[in-house]
Amino acid sequence: MRTVVKRNGALVDYNLDKIKVAILKAAKSNNTAIPDNTLTEILTSIEDGLLNKVTVEELQDKVEDVLIDKGFTDIAKSYIIYRERHKKIRDFVANKKAFIERYKLSDNTADSTLDDNSNVGNKNIGVINAEIHKEDNILINRGMVMSKLKQLYPDFNQKQYIEDLESHIIYKHDESSFAGAIAPYCCSITMFPFLTGGIKGIGGLSASPRNLDSFCGMYVNLIFATSAMFAGAVATSEFLLYFDYFARKEWGNDYYARHNTIISSPDCNRQKTIKSQIEQYFQQVIYSINQPSAARGLQSAFVNFSYFDKAFFEGMFGEFYFPDNSRPIWESFNWLQREFMQWFNRERLKCILTFPVNFAA
Repeated sequence: MRTVVKRNGALVDYNLDKIKVAILKAAKSNNTAIPDNTLTEILTSIEDGLLNKVTVEELQDKVEDVLIDKGFTDIAKSYIIYRERHKKIRDFVANKKAFIERYKLSDNTADSTLDDNSNVGNKNIGVINAEIHKEDNILINRGMVMSKLKQLYPDFNQKQYIEDLESHIIYKHDESSFAGAIAPYCCSITMFPFLTGGIKGIGGLSASPRNLDSFCGMYVNLIFATSAMFAGAVATSEFLLYFDYFARKEWGNDYYARHNTIISSPDCNRQKTIKSQIEQYFQQVIYSINQPSAARGLQSAFVNFSYFDKAFFEGMFGEFYFPDNSRPIWESFNWLQREFMQWFNRERLKCILTFPVNFAA
């Protein structure tokens, strides 16, 4: 009894019908018909001299050799391509299975991921779903970048470029993301369209915010929707300016001077002041944007805020009008940004809060 050694070492009975089916599929892919008597000759030649114990690779090599000897070079080529395609699939699956095993055995996420810029802290299914395809994304992304470099610089050395990347002589941000190849890496957005139309302009359903409560909730949606399109940071320099705008609509232009005013009903067990309510909104926004984002492989959204001195504030917003034709007020805005700085510094003593990254302007 002739047996075949499979790739995993298992022994199976030799099956001539499987070889016949594979040859006919290769012939069909070339729109070639093989007469029955010729097919019988080919199969006989394949078995001629075949050992009683043969590996899958040896058997496939014999099929290729016989097809070529019989003059069916096109069919042999199709058979080789089919064989190579399945080899690539096997290798691909084996590589992914090995990655999963490494991930399961790693002490932490940082040791098992491919993203040097990752801010993921926990190992979980969501992270591995994002990480498992990053190796493929790197190859695609690298190919796109190298193609552009070759177009710009005809003497570009592709081999040297890859060697420099892999030896860290040069560093390309987030190769696992296509954002660096087909779109800007980071972005700074004006929030005015958000103020007038919500996030409908980027595919969301939310209309424009009407009060401080809806502004804060919809701002979080804006950040998650926008950051999903970029590998790097999303800067919203106007966040505190618009927060101040809605705070003034809520409590009046001088709310900052009356921040200890109680705004909750006497029937409420917990009494709230303007300041404590503002801090509650701060907490809502900041803790939300530091949560894992499914669209970013469970990394948090990278968010930047800006602080302004008076001269820069007047240069940026001196001629600015809100949709209701009101204008920014330095005194209330300046009080608010100072309050946010102090609240954020205190909050960071309680919890590690990576974002927002703050910039002074």
